Amino acid sequence: MARTSTSPLVWTALFVCVILTLAFTVLTLVKQSSITKWHAGDPDDKRFKAIEVLNREASDLANQVKKAESDLAAKQRELYRADQEAAKYRLFYSGNDLLGGVATQDQQEAMIRGENRKLKSSAWKLASELLQDSVKRMDALKAEYEGPERQSFPELDGAIRKRQDELQAVLRRITEQEAQFSADKDRLSAQLEALTAEQTKLEKQGRADKGQRSTHILQLEERIRQLLELELKFVTDIDPDGSVLEAEGKSNQLVIDLGTREHLKPGVLFAVFNYERGVYVDKGSIEIIQVEERVAVARILKQTDPRRNPIGKGDYIGNPVWDKDAPKVLVLAGEFARFTKPDLEGFIRATGGVVRDKLGPGVDFLVVQGTPTDRSDTERAAARQYQLQAMTEDMLLGFVQANFAPKH
Repeated sequence: MARTSTSPLVWTALFVCVILTLAFTVLTLVKQSSITKWHAGDPDDKRFKAIEVLNREASDLANQVKKAESDLAAKQRELYRADQEAAKYRLFYSGNDLLGGVATQDQQEAMIRGENRKLKSSAWKLASELLQDSVKRMDALKAEYEGPERQSFPELDGAIRKRQDELQAVLRRITEQEAQFSADKDRLSAQLEALTAEQTKLEKQGRADKGQRSTHILQLEERIRQLLELELKFVTDIDPDGSVLEAEGKSNQLVIDLGTREHLKPGVLFAVFNYERGVYVDKGSIEIIQVEERVAVARILKQTDPRRNPIGKGDYIGNPVWDKDAPKVLVLAGEFARFTKPDLEGFIRATGGVVRDKLGPGVDFLVVQGTPTDRSDTERAAARQYQLQAMTEDMLLGFVQANFAPKH
C-alpha cells in the first residue's frame, strides 16, 4: 500500500493558523484586562478609576457649579438692591467709579486733590441747584412764548386763508354740480316719461299683435287638425266575444257559448248586439251569474227595445275590457267625475283587463273624462300614432262591475 506524503504548503498553512490563533488569544486577554481596569479601576494605577467613582465625581462637580451659579445670582440681586438704595441719595456708580452724588469726606478730599468728579457738597445743595435750573428754563420758555414773534403766525394765517379760498371754490363747484344734476334729473325724467309712454304703446300694440297671432295660430292648428284627422275615435262598435245559445223571454235569463275554458267568471258584463244590413244594433246588456266549462248562464240587465227587438238566440255578446284570448290593455288619462283613477283601475283589473301608466305600443283603449266631443291635442296625437280607440268613464262603467275589493 503506498504512503501518502503531506505537502509542505499544508504544514506552512497549519503553522500560520496556530500562530494567528495564539496572537488573537493574547490580544483578547490584554484588551479584556484593559476594559476591566477602565470599568472596575486599578488600585495600583491612579489613572484607572472605577466608573462609579467617576460618576460620583461628575455629580459633585455639577452640584458645585449649581451652587456657584446660585451664589452669583444672590450677589447680583444684592448689588441691584444696593444700587437702588444708593440712587435715593444721588449716588451713581459705574463699576467701582462714583459718577455723581452727595460728597463724603473722602470724596471732598479727592476734589481738593483736583480729581474730576462732579459731586455736590450735600443733598440740599444738589436739590436747590436743580430747582434753580428748572426755574430758569421755565422763565426762558415764558419769555419766548410771550414775545411778539410768538403772538403772530403769518405762515399759519396764510395757510388758513388759502384753505378758506379752496373751500369756497369747492362750495362753488358743488353748487354748480347740484344745478347741473337737477337739470339732468329733469331731462332724464322727461325722457323716462316719454319712454314709458312709448313702452305702454308698444305693449298695447304687442298685445294686439299677440292676440291676432294667437287667433291665427288657433285657426292654423284647427286647420291642421282637420287635415290630419286627429279626432279621437270613440268606441261605437264592439267586436263579438261569443253568442247567445238559448234565450227565453219569460225567465229573463239566457245561455251563452263561453265558459271556464275561456277564463270566464261570474260578474263579467257583456253588451248584446246584432247587425241589420251590416249596421251595428245595440240590444242591451247581460251579467254572468253561473259558469260551466263550455257554457255560462247570464241574467239580462237591460234591453234596448224589448218589444220590437228583444234579446234572442244568435245575438252576439262582447266586452272591450274582457277577452278570452289575451287581456285588453287600457290607459286612464286625466281626472274622472264618478270614481277616482285608482278605483277605475281596480274595476278594470277585476274584470280581467290590464292597466298601464302611459300610452305606447300594445295599448288597446284610452279612457278619458268627458264626452266624445271633448278634444285634447295629446289624445288626438296618441290616437293617430298608435291607432287607439277611446271610451269615456260612463262607457267604461258599462263593461266593468263598480264593486270594491274587500280589504284583508
